[in-house]
Amino acid sequence: MKKILIILSIIIVGYIFLYFYLGGFLTGFSRGKIIIYHFSCADICPQYGHWQTQYYNVKSEQECLNIGGEPILITYAGVVEHSYDGCRPVKDKGHNPLGDKCQIDSDCICTLTCPDCCGKTGQTWKCVNDKCELGSYEEVTDWIKDLIEKEENEPIANPPASLTKCEYKNQIVYYLPPRCCDISSILYDENGNFICAPDGGFTGSGTENAQIFLKREPIVKLFGKIIVKTKPLI
Repeated sequence: MKKILIILSIIIVGYIFLYFYLGGFLTGFSRGKIIIYHFSCADICPQYGHWQTQYYNVKSEQECLNIGGEPILITYAGVVEHSYDGCRPVKDKGHNPLGDKCQIDSDCICTLTCPDCCGKTGQTWKCVNDKCELGSYEEVTDWIKDLIEKEENEPIANPPASLTKCEYKNQIVYYLPPRCCDISSILYDENGNFICAPDGGFTGSGTENAQIFLKREPIVKLFGKIIVKTKPLI
């Protein structure tokens, strides 16, 4: 009995030590990171404090996005401010391809729906050394910036909007997918000029010219997505 009490005491003392060392209760591990249950209080304590599950020692919003987490924003007196306060694991039915095996960039498809979890505007998923990772920001041309701004000011598309950079006939093209309801996709050339509507629309098959265009020489290589900032569908 005495041995059991000693073992229990050691476990309790150890857990208390971990609590103060980590700044919260140890609850698990994910993506190579420790997960803790942590009390956060940025302004008026404890009235406006709250408990939250988050990764331990993820120091920046960009690092959080790189591991597939969801950045937590600081709350002052109940009002959300855009200031980083930690990184929580994503509770999402979608898929984060981080670390997945791949051969080309198009193998790295992120389907998470939480804001910015698939990357910020201008970031792309890359296949690097046979593994998927979220790349750095890609400088985009003015017409793409204008298109992204237009999409962000529209109601959230179903599915959420994205612009995919592709290679067609040895030139760069951009594909904006179809959406609800009966809105066709658009294929742009590198300068933002309309080429055709490959699919979608009332028939689901795009325009006749687009079908001929794609049958003659289909899209042969995907480089990844230029992410349009979206919010979860409700």
